[in-house]
Amino acid sequence: MVERFTFDLILTDIDMPLTEGLELLEALAYVRSAQGTTPVVVITEHTSQEGVLRAMEAGARAYIRKPFTVKDRSEKNEPLLADKLETAKTGGGF
Repeated sequence: MVERFTFDLILTDIDMPLTEGLELLEALAYVRSAQGTTPVVVITEHTSQEGVLRAMEAGARAYIRKPFTVKDRSEKNEPLLADKLETAKTGGGF
């Protein structure tokens, strides 16, 4: 399904019932490279610093710790979306 759509930003939890967020990041790696650099932000509650580092190594551009506010989310997402928009304006495309 992800291959049929283009995303400006992917926001995912690390701890999900069916798929771990790290597994999702690895599975999305080929989609992100095919679509350009779609930024990924991970949400985490219990993940250790090691888990966050693993997520960043797997392709996450930022992380948000639970519980979070709308302001917390905006502070992480907006710069990534602004970068994506700037890339599109300079010819990098979405």
